[in-house]
Amino acid sequence: MLDDPQIRPPLTKRLKQVDVSLERGADVAVWQARKIIERGYALATLFNGDAVPDDLSAASERLEHFAQFTKHTGQSDAPGALSCWAWSLSRVIDYLGESSLFDSNTVALVGHSRNGKAALLAGAFDERVALIIASQSGCGGAGPCRDIGEPWDKRETIKQITTAFPHWFCRNFKNYCENSELLPFDQHAVVALCAPRPVLISSAEDDHWANPPGSFAILQATDPVYRLLCDEGLEAQNYPQPGTLTESRLGHFLRKGGHAMTKEDWDAWLNYADIWL
Repeated sequence: MLDDPQIRPPLTKRLKQVDVSLERGADVAVWQARKIIERGYALATLFNGDAVPDDLSAASERLEHFAQFTKHTGQSDAPGALSCWAWSLSRVIDYLGESSLFDSNTVALVGHSRNGKAALLAGAFDERVALIIASQSGCGGAGPCRDIGEPWDKRETIKQITTAFPHWFCRNFKNYCENSELLPFDQHAVVALCAPRPVLISSAEDDHWANPPGSFAILQATDPVYRLLCDEGLEAQNYPQPGTLTESRLGHFLRKGGHAMTKEDWDAWLNYADIWL
């Protein structure tokens, strides 16, 4: 993210004695740290692989540790990596809350892709989070897991995601690979747990895998809960055009392009944070 040599490499790379000098600063444009600071915010990051490595074989030992911690050893509902990553984000908030440098009452969680899933989950279960921004998080994040048909036929499915990343979820999730309509709840229930706190779902028009229309549908399904609790929810009635930021308590942003974090995203996200924080 930054080219500062005082920033230590991730634990996994330190253990393998990987030279990260060529990697330093490679993602400066992705995270827009200077812009974030100039807008009056602080930035803290967590490498999810330091909590649980994002690899099936490497994750097994760490997941077993979490299973023992939660008393789920050997059970099919033992937490997967996504739950552990979300738990770790809450531990970062613990740490920031001990410092007088930060206002722990105005913490915004931002996550992209798999980390967007984790950020949304952490926000749902940690009420200290004041604002949640889930970027292109798709199935298991802000996108529906149930098969809701056209026009979302190009999206990632439960079968695909549990085949490629079985360590992300509890083993029970695989039971719905062929019958997603039997899921007892979908992702609108997760977003609803964040109420009444503001949630911004961010998408990209060409990122069909992350299911932009489905993520908007999740916000529409969440809207009644927000209306019940705080008399406001999603103000957009129809699926928006690219470049549109819906600034309501249930917010939505859509841009042109594919699966990435861009300057355009950060401009919209910071504008949204200015409104609600």
